[in-house]
Amino acid sequence: MPEPTDATIEAWIRPATISLTDEDIRSYRDVVAHVASKLIPSEAPSLVAVAHQIGRPETKQWLTELVRAEREDFVVVNNESLLARVACCIAVRSLENADTRATLVGLLVQSATFTGATAPIAELARHADVAVANAAAAARQRRADRVPVMAEIRRLVSEKPAEAAAAEELSGQAGAIMALAEAIDDLGAEADRRAKIVDEEYGALWWSYSHRRAATGTPWEEVKPISRRVVLIADELRKYVTHVPGPPMIRGLLASALGNEAGRAISLEEIALAAADEQVRVAPNAKETLLPISSAVAQIRELGGGTDTWKEVLGKALGLNVKSTTPALDAALQLFREVEIGSLL
Repeated sequence: MPEPTDATIEAWIRPATISLTDEDIRSYRDVVAHVASKLIPSEAPSLVAVAHQIGRPETKQWLTELVRAEREDFVVVNNESLLARVACCIAVRSLENADTRATLVGLLVQSATFTGATAPIAELARHADVAVANAAAAARQRRADRVPVMAEIRRLVSEKPAEAAAAEELSGQAGAIMALAEAIDDLGAEADRRAKIVDEEYGALWWSYSHRRAATGTPWEEVKPISRRVVLIADELRKYVTHVPGPPMIRGLLASALGNEAGRAISLEEIALAAADEQVRVAPNAKETLLPISSAVAQIRELGGGTDTWKEVLGKALGLNVKSTTPALDAALQLFREVEIGSLL
């Protein structure tokens, strides 16, 4: 996958410009690097929304001003495609960092795909998938950088000359003991981290194998309607898998619990009402197009689910159509993903 180099930036931006000089390319490169380096978690949803051309006017203005701070002649009037392409470049650059911002941007891009939005730069989705997978692997990687400390302890003790004063000798021994204590603490912390990861994987796999709701022991095929089953499955699995992001096997575990219903079409309205009714965990205080389920639940809790008011608010404020449908498996994975996103915001 191409990175946002001068060559790729030119290829990605050129379709939205009349002319593009070498100086322009360098300018856009600097803009991309600067904005990506300054991006904070709360701004990530706006960036990804603009990249998929579903940003609200205020989010477009926010990014336009950031770009103009580096490139004063930047103009996007009647050319939202240019702003979207610049946003894509910034998002791709953000995904290169091995930190929580990369994970957050990656999850948000995947969420945008769930909503049906598309970015003008197709490579963004692939970069996002790779970044999330890499972050999941890194969070569960066995650390191999432990260094045996016995040799270091012996060195610290033996370095003191025979004629050293008793106080100096005791100081050397104290230093050796402190080094040993730190090493033991580090080893204990690593063992604890590994144990938690193993427990997480073991618990998730056993939960999937049981094909039953952990809270009640009810077989999943008896949990109806399907919308209720979807939200409860995602919620229960989230309690087992605590490291963010979850491993690639999450989709398979959810599919196993859904069984033959994994491909059943289900609407955002059904999912949101079920999630609100069951009081499952969602992203808190959500009012984002890229958090469709959580935002819908927030509106239901605020306005009530007995009328169409919450649906109208979602449509007008966030452009979400509650009648839109997705396979049950994708809906379960999205709810799982939105809780992850919420934990990073």
